[in-house]
Amino acid sequence: MKRIYYLTDDIEHAEHIATELAHYPLHNTYVQVLSQDEVGLSVHQLRSASYLARQDIVHRGSQGLMLGLGLGSLLLMLSGSLGLAPTDVSGQLALVLLFGLLLGWAGCLIGLNQENHHLACFHDDIERGRTLMMIDVAPGKVSDVKAIIGLVSQRDPSGKIALPVYAGESRGLSIS
Repeated sequence: MKRIYYLTDDIEHAEHIATELAHYPLHNTYVQVLSQDEVGLSVHQLRSASYLARQDIVHRGSQGLMLGLGLGSLLLMLSGSLGLAPTDVSGQLALVLLFGLLLGWAGCLIGLNQENHHLACFHDDIERGRTLMMIDVAPGKVSDVKAIIGLVSQRDPSGKIALPVYAGESRGLSIS
């Protein structure tokens, strides 16, 4: 899955795009919207971004896990050279996994207090009242979604020139 980001100037335009995307047979397409106006998202029946999409829990947790596994392995090698390491494989594996899990847990706790690293570049736009649409789509359907949004923008019923701004995409989709 790929995640496509679009910024719009108002929630009404985001609702119009989400409604149009729902009418096309794009299987496994998932739209989340991030805005300061949570009430407006509810009124317009838009799916608000999940907590995991807003916070950096998964990213920081995986960093902590990798760091912990590395430190656990380093500690195992150091203690092995001093003759203090467990001699059986299960004890060695338990030591490395313990470090990995502890630092992974610590990374998750750090991520609870940090904005998602993918959304950091949109922080100022969201603070200014813009609406961020995150559209999760199969890699083969990215061009279809872009074309649909282009068509929606051309025939915007409000008559405004509030075109959505293509803001990029992520290669892989993290859990959200």
